[in-house]
Amino acid sequence: MWQPAFARLQEVVVEEGLPWRAEVIKIRDQADSYRYKFVGSPTIRVDGCDVDAWPRTDYGFGCRSYQDEGKISGLPSKEMLRS
Repeated sequence: MWQPAFARLQEVVVEEGLPWRAEVIKIRDQADSYRYKFVGSPTIRVDGCDVDAWPRTDYGFGCRSYQDEGKISGLPSKEMLRS
């Protein structure tokens, strides 16, 4: 599910006219999830900070959900990415 999240991130960056560089990191196993502090797919970080304001430490494989204005989604909202 990382591709739709990446596409949304690209949209926001273009809309805001920001310069950017992205790195996609493949999490291959549980050790990688701890090494990269991975809390599920998709995870997006800007300058090392997760775009979700709620800190998490439940590292591991799995899907990730985001909550925005009471709605749950598999993708971070554009507003979350902008902030």
